[in-house]
Amino acid sequence: MLINALEASPTGSHIAVSAIMEINCMRFAVCNPGELSLAAQSQIFQRSYSTKGNDRGLGTYSMKIFGERYLGGTVGFDSSQTGFTSFWLSLPLVDPENQSQLV
Repeated sequence: MLINALEASPTGSHIAVSAIMEINCMRFAVCNPGELSLAAQSQIFQRSYSTKGNDRGLGTYSMKIFGERYLGGTVGFDSSQTGFTSFWLSLPLVDPENQSQLV
């Protein structure tokens, strides 16, 4: 998430990184200036889709696969007309299979 934010932002931009404990999950987020078009938003997690050019497109795809399939979390993003885009990963603090605390 951080690499994508750095690559998508102009030099000198401010990028915010956060980790927030919520009810039953830990949420990690990276926010950078810029908005994703509606067309980009509908394709952002598809393999080989990139807003940065050819021979790219594994960043958000791998975030989604790794974060959800292997870590059991949820990956998403918010991109609004406020001029910022934020990608986030929420990881459960409780194992859903046996309800034991993970952290």
